[in-house]
Amino acid sequence: MSNIVIERLNKKPVEEERVEIVESKLNGHPDTICDAISEGLSRELSKFYLEKVGKVLHHNVDKALLIAGHSEPKFGGGKIKNKIKIIVSGRVTKIPGLNTDKLIKKVAHEYFKENNIDGSIFEIKTEVREGSLDLQKVFQQKEMLANDTSFGVGYAPYSRLENIVLKIKSIVESKEVLEKFKFVGRDIKIMGLRQNGNIKITMAVAFVDKYVENAGDYFEKKELLKKHILSKINNHIQLEINTLDNANTKDESGTYLTVSGLSAESGDDGQVGRGNRVNKLITPCRPMSLEAAAGKNPTNHAGKIYNIASNIIASHIIKEVKNVKEVYVRTLSSIGKPISEPQVLSIEYLGNVNKNDIEKMKDIANHWLKKGVVDLILERKVSVF
Repeated sequence: MSNIVIERLNKKPVEEERVEIVESKLNGHPDTICDAISEGLSRELSKFYLEKVGKVLHHNVDKALLIAGHSEPKFGGGKIKNKIKIIVSGRVTKIPGLNTDKLIKKVAHEYFKENNIDGSIFEIKTEVREGSLDLQKVFQQKEMLANDTSFGVGYAPYSRLENIVLKIKSIVESKEVLEKFKFVGRDIKIMGLRQNGNIKITMAVAFVDKYVENAGDYFEKKELLKKHILSKINNHIQLEINTLDNANTKDESGTYLTVSGLSAESGDDGQVGRGNRVNKLITPCRPMSLEAAAGKNPTNHAGKIYNIASNIIASHIIKEVKNVKEVYVRTLSSIGKPISEPQVLSIEYLGNVNKNDIEKMKDIANHWLKKGVVDLILERKVSVF
């Protein structure tokens, strides 16, 4: 590809900026649940089409809405009064044997099981229609063409704060926490702030009421969780959990208590695209795309493909081009043109590079544009949310 533009970036590395903010929504967050179910449906549709006709047909199922239920949490165990509803909509190519309702139930069941979420408190519905003829015709071409004019953004390496947020995410989603801290629900949000070298992490953690005896027990368990997380983090950080809690409360009102471990059981709605980007983070101090990658077609939706590919390209540049210290990749498609031939692929870097480094960066970009990311997506080898 000829239109790869490489230039030196005239800015401070993110680590040298006075303020950095990083957020991550974990697997039980309402927005993440929507992303997961939409992406799972797209993945199952893709596999179904490959099995039946030998290629992925037109589909986009990237619209999902979670409507919160109603619950009455109580110390020792409360009740779910109204179920959580999820509606997934989008476009598919209808062929004999396709049953989207069956696929969505399979996807939801697997996701809830993987993440220790009680699927019985959900009602899930699909509202899918046939795709437009012009977009269906795109799939009749020998070479996959972009279905839209969209862009993707990626960067590397992760900052110290980004790595800490991801580390905490892995800690609280671990089997160890699941077994030792049963009171920890699956709906967790992590917000990280670095200011003048100091790192503060604020977490919202839904507690499961049946594992909490009273207010005193709640605060004791919260302190145990805090100590456990800090013991796993090598960096010196300030950690706060559920800062809205009232330390003087005598009942449930001053705590973050739930029946299921999900805020979605009562009052917190969700939607595709409002959560993590494809690197599992929300990073306002970095260039970002607002594209909702989850649920989009993995073979020709440029917004999805280029966000994932841009991150992969950036990561490989950092690994393979030693003189590059920080890199940003932006890739822009042109509707109706081959996915492997974007309008432009921009690489901006920090560091002192030579001609060989420039050529190496071009080679990495060209390799991944040619190779593509479809298999990585379908085999769940890359993150989408």
